[in-house]
Amino acid sequence: MVAKLAKWGAKLFPERQILIRTEGRISYISLTRRSQIAAAAGAVLGVAAFGYLVVGYVHFGHVISAKQAQVARAELSNKELRRQLSDLKSQLATATAEMDGTQYRLDVIGSEYGTLQGSLSDTEQALQGIADARTQLMAERDDLLAQLQQAQDDASSKADYAAQLAQSLEENKSELSQTEAQRRTLSARIQQLEKDVQASNARALEFKAGFDGTQAKLQQISSERERLMAERERLAAERDALKQKLQSVEERLSKADTKPPTSVASLPKETQAKGEGVLRNVESLVAATGLNVENFIARLGGPTKGEGGPYIALGTAAAVSSEIQSAREETLRKLLKTLPLAAPLGQYQLESPFGARVDPINHRQGFHPGVDLVSAFRSPVYSTAPGVVTYAGLRDTYGKFVEIDHGNGIFTRYAHLHRVTVTRGQRIGAHQEVGELGSTGRSTGPHLHYEVVVDGEPLDPEKFLEVGKSVVQVKRN
Repeated sequence: MVAKLAKWGAKLFPERQILIRTEGRISYISLTRRSQIAAAAGAVLGVAAFGYLVVGYVHFGHVISAKQAQVARAELSNKELRRQLSDLKSQLATATAEMDGTQYRLDVIGSEYGTLQGSLSDTEQALQGIADARTQLMAERDDLLAQLQQAQDDASSKADYAAQLAQSLEENKSELSQTEAQRRTLSARIQQLEKDVQASNARALEFKAGFDGTQAKLQQISSERERLMAERERLAAERDALKQKLQSVEERLSKADTKPPTSVASLPKETQAKGEGVLRNVESLVAATGLNVENFIARLGGPTKGEGGPYIALGTAAAVSSEIQSAREETLRKLLKTLPLAAPLGQYQLESPFGARVDPINHRQGFHPGVDLVSAFRSPVYSTAPGVVTYAGLRDTYGKFVEIDHGNGIFTRYAHLHRVTVTRGQRIGAHQEVGELGSTGRSTGPHLHYEVVVDGEPLDPEKFLEVGKSVVQVKRN
């Protein structure tokens, strides 16, 4: 029996040689039958030990699964992987120590080789399975090591990412502080720019007011020039017409044998001269306000100084001229009744005149479209002519404000009132209370800002007030 086992062992474990080539040199390692048998015995013991390890590993796998679930819930995957690696390393060290012990035992068992030859045939296949299992375990170990390395890399990358985040946070904090400083600087700059813009707007308004005033004056001068040119042409035409009439009269007188009939009505020279004086006085009063007399006479439907019409006998010319003069005077008297010639206050003092002035608030050159009249606070403010109220209430820088339409494009305005006592659309007469003197709107103290506007252009109210003082004398005449 022993001989059969020896023969079977010789057949199963023949002497083998392993060739190793190193830098072109070939060396041999001989594996004797005894060493192979010892290795086989060691492998059997290793398989047994490995089986034990497998059972422990399976049990350990369940433990690892439970731990991994706990790690997933607690989001501590990196620590668990490191702990697993530590456990695996310790197990690997234990397995290595056990393999060393097994090798030692194999050496001891080698002396008992004879007794184990009978079991070699039974354990050969088991040895192959154990080798395969060992290979699989080694592969799994490599996978675990790779996973561990990946986990370490992930942990390192996360640490780097955390460091980057911390650095970015510091940079953002620095940028935020710089941005805050820039914001404060820009805010101060914006406030300064807003002040500059307000100042520029104020200067622009002043320049515009000055320009509007200058343009109004230029338009007034231009209209006056055109009126004078038209008057000159009209006078030249009248002169030529009078020359022609004089020549015609001289021719008729030279041909006539008798004098003009005495039955024709004629005006006394004193009466005619007196009427012409009154007419010139009224015209001068209207013109003193700055109005275009001819334009307003035409607007009111009164007679003009134009020549024309059918032939009139010499004896009736004076009477017709007197009628025209009377109609013209009547038209001018009607115009005087509609002009704002009354004073808006019972007692007042002129504080700021019409035209260019230094603004009392921003102290810059500007245009004043009216006059400022100073009187006691809450003094009654009166309408300066009959008309219709077109505005009553608050209005921008005017404060509490009243505007009255007197017809023929003539408006008066009363600003900075303390209280308004009329309503829009109300028809009022001359010297009727419209409000109380105050200091609302853009004002430095109690006063009345009073304007006279004709056809959209402001005129000097002081001229109307001066003319109003002379109207009584004209009425007496």
